[in-house]
Amino acid sequence: MLYQLSKQTGCDTPLFKKIPIYSLKVFTIDVTDFVKAWHSGKWENQGLALVPVQLDTNGVILFYSSDSPNMSQHPILRISTVARGPCQKPCTVNQEETYTVKKLWGFSKSHEIWDYTIYSYIVKNIGEKKILVQLQFSPDNVVFLDEEPEIELLPGQSRIMVSSFFARYIRLKFRLAPGETGEGTLKVWLQARQ
Repeated sequence: MLYQLSKQTGCDTPLFKKIPIYSLKVFTIDVTDFVKAWHSGKWENQGLALVPVQLDTNGVILFYSSDSPNMSQHPILRISTVARGPCQKPCTVNQEETYTVKKLWGFSKSHEIWDYTIYSYIVKNIGEKKILVQLQFSPDNVVFLDEEPEIELLPGQSRIMVSSFFARYIRLKFRLAPGETGEGTLKVWLQARQ
């Protein structure tokens, strides 16, 4: 019997892949085209369905639950990815930014650190005012949470900062220390590697 793997959606232009299925207990389906469409934003990921090509047939394929007491009947999903070259994204990052610091809170550019195995912020007060700095992390690059403690940097002082938590995005929050007026200057480096 011939089945088709299709994405689950009411989209006018569905994506199909025809799969010949015989009396096999195990079969492999390449879903690369589906994943590319999801990652490119062409379609929303709402799952996949394996359905008969001719809807008037009553061909059924049963998939056992992963809760089945028989472990040999549990469905298995194996994902194989192929990298093009040593890394898909840059393997290392070395970004340098300079910020003007005022009485009100300011923020560095946020960075997605999802793919890095190790990273650190290096901050240096290159001005003449005391500055307060604090890391912030976020799951969505919208809502940011403060990480304690808030650190005071004296003029000329540097500090390496690494978050204690794992989140997708990170940034630095800064302002002048209480009692300071005018403007300060802060240099920030993000250094990371996969």
